[in-house]
Amino acid sequence: MVNSSSKQILSDLEKTQKEFWNISRVTGEFLNLLVRQIRAKNVLEVGTSNGYSGIWLGLALKQTGGKLTTIEYWDKRLSVAKENFKKCALEDVIETVQGSALEVLEALSEDYTADLAFVDANKTEYVKYFELIDKHLKPGGIIVCDNVLSHEEKCRPFIDAINAHPDYHNVILPLPAGLSLGIKQIPPAS
Repeated sequence: MVNSSSKQILSDLEKTQKEFWNISRVTGEFLNLLVRQIRAKNVLEVGTSNGYSGIWLGLALKQTGGKLTTIEYWDKRLSVAKENFKKCALEDVIETVQGSALEVLEALSEDYTADLAFVDANKTEYVKYFELIDKHLKPGGIIVCDNVLSHEEKCRPFIDAINAHPDYHNVILPLPAGLSLGIKQIPPAS
């Protein structure tokens, strides 16, 4: 469910998709649906850019009563994102963190957990993000990574790692840039 002001902001941001390396609209709609379907309460995003994907995630989290923590390295992009979140009345569900994603992920408190993580940042670091996010992702949680087809060579170490990991079932969806969807298995009941 997208209100009219958010709809306009999203439409405006789609005009700058290439400049800000944003996900496609269909990918945004998919993420929104996924968050609502799994009733996510805690979502982690690596790569905020101008806030386009964060708006899709935030709108879904408004419905589930959840929160988004989004990490962006570039302060200028993050300030644009914050303004977009404010225009969409999402600042109450979105916490922004400025800094190196690897450093921020390494500094997450031990008890931090996420239902879903969305990664759309430095493709060569995807495998490192995965290793750091894994310990915070709840069993049954999902890690979603964009650009795995458009940047296949750079994402290959991550794809190989998640496909080889015994706790994950991963599939690549042929959405515009290629979306990896890895579900962390729930341990069998003892």
